[in-house]
Amino acid sequence: MPNNEIKILSTKKLSEAQSDKINSFAQLVDFDILNVVSLNPVLKNINQNIIFTSFKGAQEGLKLLSKKAKEHQFLCVGHKTFELLQKNNLTVLHSANYSKELASWMVAEMPEASFTYLCSPDRLNDLPEILKKSKINFEESYIYDTETTNVSLYQRFHYDIYLWFSPKGVKAFLSSKLKMQNAKHICIGKTTAQEVINTFEIQDKDQVLYPEVPSVEGMITQIEKTMSIY
Repeated sequence: MPNNEIKILSTKKLSEAQSDKINSFAQLVDFDILNVVSLNPVLKNINQNIIFTSFKGAQEGLKLLSKKAKEHQFLCVGHKTFELLQKNNLTVLHSANYSKELASWMVAEMPEASFTYLCSPDRLNDLPEILKKSKINFEESYIYDTETTNVSLYQRFHYDIYLWFSPKGVKAFLSSKLKMQNAKHICIGKTTAQEVINTFEIQDKDQVLYPEVPSVEGMITQIEKTMSIY
C-alpha cells in the first residue's frame, strides 16, 4: 500500500513504468529541471572513435551523425547510453559507469588513437583532464546545451525524498537550501551526490545516497530501502 505521507520529487520526468513503481508506495511529483537545447554544429573532420558521456549527448550526436554514424566506433558512459548505441547497431568499443573510468581505460588500451568527444559545455572535467594529462589526441565539439526550467513552483513545498540527476540540476535549487536539511537525497551517481552535499551544505552524508551502478532503477531500489525508515 502507498504511504501517502511520503512525498518524493524527481527532477527528471520518469517513464510510466518507473512512475507507477514509485507511486505504488509513495507520492511522486516529477518534472524536467533541465531542457535540452540543440546547438546543431557543423561536424567536420570527425575522428573514427567518438565519445559520449551522457544519454542526451548520444541522442543529439546520433541525430547529427545520421547515416554516417555507422562509419564510427563509440565509447560511452552509462548503461542507457550503451543500450541506445546497441539499438542502432553501432560498434561500442567500451562502456563505463563514470567518465573517469572510461578515460582511464582509453589511456591504458588506446593510447595512440584519436577521438572526437561530442558533449555539452556542462560536461564534467574528469575525462578531458585525464586525456590531456596522458597526451591522448582528442577534440571536443559542443553539440547541445541545457537550460534550467522555472523551479519556483517546486521550491514552495517540502519533499521527504529528492531525486537528482546532474550537478547542474542540483544548483538550480540552491535557494531551497534550508528546506532540504532534513530530507533524503537520492542521486544518479557519486558526482551528483557530492554536488548535493556541497550545494545544500549537508552535514550528515547518510542523507545522500546513490546506487553502485548509475541508473534510475538503482535509484528506485535506494528509495525502497529509504522508505523502510518511515
